[in-house]
Amino acid sequence: MNIIFLTLVRISDVEERGIYQDLMRKFRDEGHHVYIVTAAERRLGLDTTLVESRSVKILNVKTLNVQKTNIVEKGIGTLLIESQFKSSIKKYLGDVKFDLITYSTPPITFTNVVKFLKRENPQAISYLQLKDIFPQNAVDIGMMKTTGVKAVLYKFFRNKEKALYIASDYIGCMSPANVQFLLKHNPEIDASSVEVAPNSVELRNVRLEDGQDKAERHYIRRKYELPTDKPIFIYGGNLGKPQGIDYLVKCLEANKKRTDCYFVVVGVLAP
Repeated sequence: MNIIFLTLVRISDVEERGIYQDLMRKFRDEGHHVYIVTAAERRLGLDTTLVESRSVKILNVKTLNVQKTNIVEKGIGTLLIESQFKSSIKKYLGDVKFDLITYSTPPITFTNVVKFLKRENPQAISYLQLKDIFPQNAVDIGMMKTTGVKAVLYKFFRNKEKALYIASDYIGCMSPANVQFLLKHNPEIDASSVEVAPNSVELRNVRLEDGQDKAERHYIRRKYELPTDKPIFIYGGNLGKPQGIDYLVKCLEANKKRTDCYFVVVGVLAP
């Protein structure tokens, strides 16, 4: 199969570890032809280019900054992504016939790109990897309103969200609860097209009895002044309102008197 994956996640090498890299690498290793379309944000200073890395073609599309930037540039950049991705795919991948079109949220503004790809590839299946439910998550943390003047932005993105669902032949959700929420609030979706498809991670064998591995783990723990005789629970990722940091703090508070384990929180401060 020829597979095209649309994402805002910066991917330069499928041998890197990550939920999308692991999935694309799996497709490649199964003998499929993989094409990744990813954003090369303005801060990188890169032009739009098509490169081949590890038998995977990667189309870097020059965009505005859409992550970890001010809300104005983020908003404008997000709205421009559709036209930028679409024109770049036409120019660099216009002669490729795709069998699978897959894409992840965020953002929800890939709708027109998906529609374009389906028009050009009527035999292709479109599969949405639904990682977050926007704009509802923005409402939940108080960034958007569903009523009043401030509801204009919410309604705009809500229409975009619904259009993306309609354009998707199948939708993979992170959990059974996400499936239930999606179908409850979008009754027009065919329930048979929605399934649970959690993050795709390639598990690596950890040789617990290997002396070298043990030595490396001890070295890392000593380097960061972590205990060598206790289990360590790690949170890694963005640290902002969408991640519910207040809940994380409550969990830490509830366990602060424990002496049989250790917690490490590491991540990027997000708006």
